[in-house]
Amino acid sequence: RRLQSPLWNALHPTVDYEMNVEDIDKALRQINGNLISPKECQYIKFV
Repeated sequence: RRLQSPLWNALHPTVDYEMNVEDIDKALRQINGNLISPKECQYIKFV
């Protein structure tokens, strides 16, 4: 596969879909808001 130009790379940055395990709890709380309790959030993180 050929390399893209620096301009193309600047306009279309690659998306990093990986997430740190430490960020999962914070992300779940941000997404779900107050829909689930903290205990349920811990369970989802455990699963």
